[in-house]
Amino acid sequence: MTSRAEARNPELSKPCPFEKCRAQPKSRCTNRHNEPRDRSHPSRREDWAIALVECPDCEAPVDTRCITDNGQTRANIHRARLDAAYAAFEETLEAASRDVPPGGRR
Repeated sequence: MTSRAEARNPELSKPCPFEKCRAQPKSRCTNRHNEPRDRSHPSRREDWAIALVECPDCEAPVDTRCITDNGQTRANIHRARLDAAYAAFEETLEAASRDVPPGGRR
């Protein structure tokens, strides 16, 4: 079951790889003052997208970083991959909400 925080920030399912943060799954990323950030670090969002979908631009498979035209690993992922990950997540949430009877779960 997806928590409300994960529904707002699905990348919370992955730990943050940013060296100065290292937030654990289900915990929000923090800033340099150890206060919660409004958004996850970009590297955390990228790790989540890599684990969820294949890249529509370079066709890198799930769990593999995006590649450049000459076959080298990219430093970041294609924007289309991140967009596809959010779209896939929203489809999953929508499908899950179809099972809820009128008036909510009992």
